[in-house]
Amino acid sequence: MWREEDVMTIAELEQEIERRGLDTRGINIGERGNFDECFNLLIRGDGRYEIFYGERGQKTNPVVYETEDEAAKAFLKDVCPLLGKRRSAEAFRRFEKFNQGMAKFRFIFVLGFFIFCILMGIFFMVVCFDLTSWVFWFWPVWILVCGYLTWRWVKYRDL
Repeated sequence: MWREEDVMTIAELEQEIERRGLDTRGINIGERGNFDECFNLLIRGDGRYEIFYGERGQKTNPVVYETEDEAAKAFLKDVCPLLGKRRSAEAFRRFEKFNQGMAKFRFIFVLGFFIFCILMGIFFMVVCFDLTSWVFWFWPVWILVCGYLTWRWVKYRDL
């Protein structure tokens, strides 16, 4: 394991990133820059090291370091806190199981919501039974809109 007072190489930097479980999709370490929404640590042709954020072929905030140790420590200190943790395959499997389980209940939830809306509409139609009031006519419209939207959802839910 690397300690702060030790001299750090690029290989040790990569091992430290791996050990911390950081998402490596947002970084590029090597001799060629990615320049595509990625943090880069480049080994330049003149033997110096450059850290920058690349976007659309442009370098943003480039900083040049003379030694590998300085560049690796700066990358670890400045860039690594910006990277997210890598998700494990098990976390994705748990999410998929949850999502599949919720898909079974989605239809029941929408149907229950539809029935609730219909019952609320009927209840308020009875309570507000005054054909001359706009409040009475609001509830039949409520029932029709909720019924239509639920029918559309049920019809096209698998698309």
